[in-house]
Amino acid sequence: MKLLFLMALTLASSLDARASSTLLIGDSHSVGAFGRTLDSLLREDPKREVRTVASCGSIIRWFYTGAPTPCGFLQIDAKGRVTEARKAPTPLLAGLISEQKPELIIVELGANYMVGYPDATLVRDVEQLLKDIDATGAKCLWVSPPDSRKYREERKSLVARLEKLVSARCQWFDSLQFTRYPDTGGDGVHYGTTELIPIAKEWAKQVHEVVESL
Repeated sequence: MKLLFLMALTLASSLDARASSTLLIGDSHSVGAFGRTLDSLLREDPKREVRTVASCGSIIRWFYTGAPTPCGFLQIDAKGRVTEARKAPTPLLAGLISEQKPELIIVELGANYMVGYPDATLVRDVEQLLKDIDATGAKCLWVSPPDSRKYREERKSLVARLEKLVSARCQWFDSLQFTRYPDTGGDGVHYGTTELIPIAKEWAKQVHEVVESL
């Protein structure tokens, strides 16, 4: 009886350990204050194993082709070790999933489809990513692009399109409800200045609250 109890306890511990595994993939917002803050908040739970991988300028397809970022790369591994570079290849999703074995995948991608990519590319890429997340059995949380001063109306249209593609298969987080880019300051897109970083941090806190409810 004691042996059976110990075996059951070991199995429960193993399942609990897997259930805590979280992978965050994102673009420049995750390279910056948003991603770093969310990563830090996720690690406050000692039972959660977290890995953050972000590639500036990336679209979903980069996580399948390894396309290099020209403007910033961030990786924070499960042990909290930080790797940063100005230029670096985007890690492949298959490898990230194989290594992390995530139970939750947080996706902060989509903003870079706004200019220069046809709608068919967006549909194809989203479908491929959702299909591969489904195959893992992991929960999915998709964080939409935040507000921007540049291309504001185009950004709203893109977020609406993404929601239609994603929401039936992945928990949807509408970042437009929690971000408002000011009329002056910054580059019109990124939340990287002293005045804008607090907005990015609050945005991350709101996402973290959703994660805690999953």
